[in-house]
Amino acid sequence: MQKKYYLRLWYLLIGFIILFFIYAFYAAFKTTVLEGEKWRSMGDNNSLQYRTVMPFRGNVYSSDNKIIAITLPNFEVRFDAVSEAITDVIFKKNVDSLAYGLSTLFKDKTKLEYKKILLKGRKEGKRSLLIKKEIDYYQMLKLKKFPIFRLGKYKGGLVLTRKYKREKPFGDLAFRTIGEVSLDPDRFIGIEAAYNKQLAGDTGRILSQKLTGNVWKPISTDNEKPVVDGADVITTIDSKVQDMAESELMYQLEHIDQANHGCVIVMEVATGAVKAIANLGRQKNGKFAEIYNYAIGDAVEPGSVFKLPSLMAAMELGGVTLNTPVNTSSGSISLYGQTFSDAHGGNFANVKSVFAHSSNVGTIKIINNVFGKNPQSYLEQLNKFGFGKPIGIELSGEGKPRIKSTKDKDWAPVDMSAISIGYSSLVTPLQMLTFYNAVANNGKMMKPMFVTIIKRGLDTLQKFNPIILNKQIASSNTIKMAQEMMEAVVIEGTARKPLEGTIYKVAGKTGTARIAKNGSYENGSHTASFVGYFPADKPKYSCIVVINTDGNQYYGGEIACPIFRRVGDLLYASTDDMFPPLLVNPDLSQEKIPANNWGNTEDYKKIYKFIKVPFKGGVSNYSKPALAGNNSVKLENFSVNIKRNIMPNLIGLGLRDAVFILDKMEVKTIAKGYGKVVVQTPEAGVPISNKVKVILDLK
Repeated sequence: MQKKYYLRLWYLLIGFIILFFIYAFYAAFKTTVLEGEKWRSMGDNNSLQYRTVMPFRGNVYSSDNKIIAITLPNFEVRFDAVSEAITDVIFKKNVDSLAYGLSTLFKDKTKLEYKKILLKGRKEGKRSLLIKKEIDYYQMLKLKKFPIFRLGKYKGGLVLTRKYKREKPFGDLAFRTIGEVSLDPDRFIGIEAAYNKQLAGDTGRILSQKLTGNVWKPISTDNEKPVVDGADVITTIDSKVQDMAESELMYQLEHIDQANHGCVIVMEVATGAVKAIANLGRQKNGKFAEIYNYAIGDAVEPGSVFKLPSLMAAMELGGVTLNTPVNTSSGSISLYGQTFSDAHGGNFANVKSVFAHSSNVGTIKIINNVFGKNPQSYLEQLNKFGFGKPIGIELSGEGKPRIKSTKDKDWAPVDMSAISIGYSSLVTPLQMLTFYNAVANNGKMMKPMFVTIIKRGLDTLQKFNPIILNKQIASSNTIKMAQEMMEAVVIEGTARKPLEGTIYKVAGKTGTARIAKNGSYENGSHTASFVGYFPADKPKYSCIVVINTDGNQYYGGEIACPIFRRVGDLLYASTDDMFPPLLVNPDLSQEKIPANNWGNTEDYKKIYKFIKVPFKGGVSNYSKPALAGNNSVKLENFSVNIKRNIMPNLIGLGLRDAVFILDKMEVKTIAKGYGKVVVQTPEAGVPISNKVKVILDLK
């Protein structure tokens, strides 16, 4: 009986075992076959993922191959303090050295502070201990050589997360035009925004496996999508010219009472390539910075610079010439209850003198004589010149211009007269310069260019050629008269004094406009401007300067012309093809002596040896060339009597030579302007000490 009992127990156990194996087999079958896809998917989601690979953003270059904007890698540093490979022996032996290395590299904490962080992370079992939120590429290379970290990516516990940062090696150079990368659409501007598709590149995708410490290891697979780095953009901006324009604009704004903002644009006449575009506005702290792109976006009443298109319209449609007589003796004119006056006074007899001296009365009389019976024809001609509509540049934010029509609801009979002298109309500085550039280019209007090439590595992906907006804005006869009028402004008119004595010929127009505030011109600000081109006989560059001010200095000739001149001087000095060629063996009876101001004697000797002109003299450090007859030059001696405590006579010297002398005397120097010393403070012969600062005014 007992035997049967145990036998039943045995059968029961065998049956239970068989049932267990049947259930286990079924569960395995269900998991791998019936629900296999579900569980594999869950496993993949946890340990395998397709990870996005971010591309490097392309660089932005100046036309002279300087990097203006570049993407650099930076890294977040974390530490797997309990990595299985880092034993207690390894950690204790190296923690002091690691803490010392971190302290020395980052200089933000002491060795002891870093050691406490590492020990605490180890004790608390931190697998992702934050060491540093952001380090650069070169710091990362040094970090990898530190104790513990140098054991390798997985054994050393070092976890680096790559990030990208946009850097600008030239700081805020052309900031509003180059732009920046931002999620804020109001800040995502300029070339960075206009060419974002090309600069951004294309993201990649790669299958990665999750390892200990939240580290993802790429796994090679046929399904991966390769990353495409962004292309580089080559701009038309010349870094040297841009720096010149910004420096000169900054200097002028800081020395003008109550200046608000200003801009400078330099354009290549033949192509429309923008070589510089500087914008500076006053901040709340009183300092100036690139806070808005006034050159592109500020559509305002242009003032007297608009007299050129007005008079050209009269020449095109009314048969007006430079010698057409005009009576401006009264100095004022009243039309439709509004009085217009001449700011500079005088009686200007013809069209050329009216323009040269910026006569409001003369311009209004000319326009009313030609278009008085048909104002709309005048307005339509301005539209043909390109005014009244945007240029259509690639950069966002172009100001909306306006030329009224007689059909507009706000049209008033006096508007034609106001428009003719630069009021009751809206134009941006870039739009105005584009018109003047066309006059310099013999009537061919070019679209402003900001980018020339897009390339990836050595491969050119896209090349931008100059675009002609209008093959001929006016007849060749009108263009010639316009050019002659602009030269007269500099020779005899409102720009004569500020541009007198330039080595190169300049043509241009001054402008001054009242800017209304709260509907009134009485308490408003002023816009001062000068727009022109040089050399006038063979134009290479055009330039516009616009300054807005609330102060008492507001005439274009007074505050805009000096910037134009200084930028022009620097461009002329740095552009070889604007210099007349040096003649070898020149006939000095017919040619001017090359350089006849005081200068370094050795420099003069090199010049005359090169052009094979005999010379004599030149025994002092400084000389002045003079004709010596028989096609030869005499270097007249110029000596500076240097006494330790007596101010020497520096008048006539260049800045380099003047500073050299003062450095020898251990005296500090402040220089203003360019050229030769014309005024020195203190005067020559005055006792001085090495604590005195000498001020030199150059012209």
